[in-house]
Order: sequence, then C-alpha cells, then structure tokens
Amino acid sequence: SFTSTTSSTSSPSPSSPSPSSSGSNYPIKSSSSSSTTTTTSLLSSSTSSKSNNVTVSPSIPPLPVTSGDPAVIDEVDSNINNNINNNNNNNNTDGVSAGPLFATPEDAPVSPLLWPDVSSYQPTLGSSLCLSISSIQMNIDWDHAPEGSPKDQQDLLAYSFDALQDQLRQKFDETPDLVESTSALEVTFYFTEKPTNPEVVEFEKIYKLPDDIPKGWNEAYTLDVSESGINVTSPSIFGMMHALKTLAQLADPSSSLSCVAIHHVPFNIVDEPRYAHRGLLIDTGRSFLSVDFIKNIILGLSSLKMNVLHWHMTDDQSFPVEVTKYPEVHKEGAGWLGYIHHNTQQPKGQYYTQEEMKSIVSHARSLGVRVVPELDMPGHTRSWAKSPRFQNITSVCPLYEKVRSSASSKGQYVVNMPLDVTNPQTYILIEELLTEFGSIFVDPFFHLGGDEPPVDCWNEDRDQMRRAGGAAGWQLMKYFQEKVRPIFRKTLPGRLMVLWDESFEVLPEEAKSYTIIQSWRGYKNPIEVAQGGVRGVMSYGWYLDPAPESCGTWVQCYTTDHLTSMTPKDWDYKETTKFMGGEACAWELTEADTKSNEAHPPHPRWFNERVWHRLVPISEALWRQGGPIMKVKDNNEDREEVAARAQKMLQRL
Repeated sequence: SFTSTTSSTSSPSPSSPSPSSSGSNYPIKSSSSSSTTTTTSLLSSSTSSKSNNVTVSPSIPPLPVTSGDPAVIDEVDSNINNNINNNNNNNNTDGVSAGPLFATPEDAPVSPLLWPDVSSYQPTLGSSLCLSISSIQMNIDWDHAPEGSPKDQQDLLAYSFDALQDQLRQKFDETPDLVESTSALEVTFYFTEKPTNPEVVEFEKIYKLPDDIPKGWNEAYTLDVSESGINVTSPSIFGMMHALKTLAQLADPSSSLSCVAIHHVPFNIVDEPRYAHRGLLIDTGRSFLSVDFIKNIILGLSSLKMNVLHWHMTDDQSFPVEVTKYPEVHKEGAGWLGYIHHNTQQPKGQYYTQEEMKSIVSHARSLGVRVVPELDMPGHTRSWAKSPRFQNITSVCPLYEKVRSSASSKGQYVVNMPLDVTNPQTYILIEELLTEFGSIFVDPFFHLGGDEPPVDCWNEDRDQMRRAGGAAGWQLMKYFQEKVRPIFRKTLPGRLMVLWDESFEVLPEEAKSYTIIQSWRGYKNPIEVAQGGVRGVMSYGWYLDPAPESCGTWVQCYTTDHLTSMTPKDWDYKETTKFMGGEACAWELTEADTKSNEAHPPHPRWFNERVWHRLVPISEALWRQGGPIMKVKDNNEDREEVAARAQKMLQRL
C-alpha cells in the first residue's frame, strides 16, 4: 500500500548522497524534501558479526572457474546450458572476491556492478537486516515528481514492488527453515529534480525523448540502507524500480540468522546506467514465440536492468501479426514456409492478435521496458505477398530465387525477396501497417529494417527498373526510401525511424534529424555513422545466434564492446554521444529445444540455451560506468570474479 507524504526542509538521509557528477554521465541533484511519515517496511535489523556467512541454495551448479585455467573458463559455453536445466543441488557457491564493490556511505562510488556478490560488496562488518514479505507499506514523496499521472507512476512502482515480494517469497519457499521478520523500518521514495548538467542537456538536445520512458539519466538512483530505514532517490519511477531490483538482488538466505537477509548494513549505493539504450532483439519473423514466452523474456530483461525489447516481427518466412484492415495478409503469411533452417518445423497460421500485442506492450511498461517494433523492408518481405490482394508487391526474379534456394540445404528458407518499389499497392500496405501498429506500439522509436537489400533480384526485374526510370541496384533502395519517408512522417509524426546500417548509404541529409542507425556489420561503419551526424545503436559483436557476427562464449560477450574499444583516435566525445547504447540480437531462435543441421555438429537454436548466459555479461557491459571489468581475455582473476557473480545471476533468472 502507498501513502502520500508531506515534505520538510531536511534532507532524505545524512548518509544518502544523490548521484554526483563524479565518474557519471548522468548526475542528478540531491532532493531537498523528506518524508516525516512512519511506514511499515520489509526489513528488520539483526546484528551479526558473521556478515559474510551467506548460504545459497542454487538451482544450477557453479561455473567451473576455480582452476583459473582459461580453457576451463571458456568451456562454460559447452556445458552451462545443461547445468541450467539440471537441478543437482550443488551448493558450492564459493566465488573469487575481487574486493569491495561498494564503498562506505562517506565515499560511495557511482555505478557499482550490475549483479554484485553480497559477500564482497562491503569492506566493513556491520548489521544484517532480515527481510519480511508481509505488512509492507511504501511511502512516496511527490514534491519533485516529473510531469505525468501520479497514479500511473504509482501503479508502475506498485507492480515492481510486487515483483520484489515475489522474489523474496521464492527465496523463502526454496529454504523452508527460514522465518520472516516481524519488525519494521521506514521505506521512503524521493523524486529528485531533472538534472541540468551538460551531459544530460546534450543528450536531451540530441534525442528529444519523452520523460515517461526509461532513457538513461532518469534511471539513476541511490539506495541508502541503514538500521533506521531505507531511502530511495531517483529523478523518475524507473530509477526507483531499479533500486527495488537491487534490493531483491542483494537479499540472500542466511543460515546463521534463519532468515533472508541483507548484510553489511549500513551502506549506500549510487548507481546509474552507462548507456541509455540497453536492448535485446527477438525474431518472430522466423520462429513463433508464444505470448507468455515473450513476457518471460521481458521479465528477464527487466531483471538485468535492460530497458528495450526490439521486436523483429516479420520476415520472409512469416508475417505473424494481425492486420485488421487486410486480414488476409497475416492469415496467409503467418508461418507460411513451415520450417526454420530446413529441419526445424514451425506451425503454420500462428499469429499475434492486436490485443495480444497490446498486452505485451503493457506488460513491458510495467517492468520498465520499452517495446520497439520492426517491420523489415524493402528486403525480407516474401511473407507480405502471400495473399491474393498483395501477391504482386514483391519483385519478379525467378533466376535469383532458383540460384539462391539451390545453393543451400535450407532451400526456400534463404530466399530474401524484396518489395517491388514501383508498385502503388506496396505503399498502400505500408501506410496501413504503420497506421495500425503505430497505435499499438507507442514508443518513440519505430524500426523499418532496411538490411540486406537483394540487389541481384532487383537487377533481374527489368520491368521494375523501367518503371523506376532506369534505376537499378542500390538506386532502387534510394528510390524506396524516398517513397517511404513521407509515409512514415505522415503516419507516425514525431517518431524516430530506426534503420539497419545498410540504409545509411542512401540516407539524405534531411532525414538525419529523425533517423537512428543500428550498426551490425563491422568496426568501420559505426564511426562513419557518428561522423556523419547520425544517432546510432550498436549491435556489432553482440549477436547471440550461431552466426559469424556472434560472441561465441560468455567471456567474448563480456569483453566485446566496440563503443569502448573505439579509441579517441577513431572518434571524439561528441561522436560517441551519438550512440545511445547497444542491443544484443537473438536471431532465428526457437521456444522449444531444437537444433538446426546446417552445420556439423548441429547448431542449437533453443532461445534459453543460446541467450541468457550470454546476455548476463552483455547487460553488465551496457550498465556499468567505465565499461566491463575484464579488459583482456587472459585476465583470469577478473574472469573468476565475473563468473562467480554471473553464476548467481543465472540462478536468479
């Protein structure tokens, strides 16, 4: 339950500094308001001199890192997924401590590790607080709340608090001998004013994003925990949600106290994300994922403090999203091919209703995650033309199709069919799709694809080239973009158009003000994008499927960070600010446990097997100020420290 508070002139807490400009891209001001209302809380105090004595009952065994052998550490990817699914009650959770991750309240650093080890985050012994999941009441001070509906913000925080309770309840359920505390402390949430430091001002000037979405600086928070109470400060509800996640994360079952406890109290965490955009791409244009499965993915993203789900909805193999005006598009195009990567069968005709899409967006918002939709065009559109009404909107290139399908054991799966960019019906359908999906997905970003245009097909279609005034190849790509941009501006006014980096090659100067380029092809392209004055998102090196662009092991996923590796000789600070973050990409993965036979041995295509143990380190690389800890691949001490914490985060997921 919630109570509105009145404010006084005192500060929230003597030991609760707000995020400062030291080491921070998004510092925030300290709030001048404080609650004087006593509330019931989830914590009670219990002094313990054995604050490092934490017992965990993991559902998966620890990573094999104790030997320090790099080969053993890299072997994680070959066996970790079996470990995730084998509950063998192995309680060996001893990790390698890398020293204190948080300092004392008098010297709190900015941005601790995303998933800290509770046995090493505080250098001094102190009290332990026993947690309770009953009789919880939270207090919110609205003095500096951002504009918007207080009820909406209160509902979001309430949902996040329910998630905290669920996590605590699970910890109790897993260890029946633990007991709940009956004592209470005060838990109060304070809004801070919008920061005015140059970094935030520059970010707002470049991106012009609304305040009702998570966008980096408004996800900053301080979490001050003492025996007398808990104070959380943030410029938005999203930072407060992150504080609750951190609070749940730091809680561990304690055999010495017979409760779920937080140790080393008092402490103060000053935290904020390194990048504003921290996302994951899912691909339903190849493999249908159930609504519940997508919602669970979103829950995992939120647990990792990631804030964007990039939904690649359609592709050559399927058009699985409902179009109310032209229902034959999804009824004929959804899963029409029937398989993914030759041997993995996919059900035909499964699609997402518009109500289901709305429920996914609503679920994501309640967890502080944005949903960015993608309709890939002008390539990868074979499924668009399966209905009689729109059967002529793709190009005519039978030789290209024959050569492409016969060159691989995957057959028709690999045929990338482009739109006929001269057919008026093409743009009638595009305008309707943007109109309908623009009302469902309200995020300021809308992705229009633009990758891998099959110019060989276009060059074979002589009639299309003639209708385009002799344009061929990449000229047809330019022709298409010139037709689509006015439709985008008309149907989605004020939105930002996201495109894959191939589209940068035909991007005119006037479109740079409302375009974001997602870079995936290599080292040089992001620099060209930034130096060209275009905003960007990085995916190069963070693919999670079995592809050459993928980071093959969790160590590679942690250390692959091209935004950091590009030194000042490559680009200066003004250019790096053009890139607002990164996305991992989970292409062509399945909800069921499957493998594809295009390689020997067959590649795993199961989402849960490919994604989570790689996404855990990527999430920290995107969150932690200064970048990931592991700077070189042969730094075994760093590997062991990160692996020990990654093991515990995988258990939570």
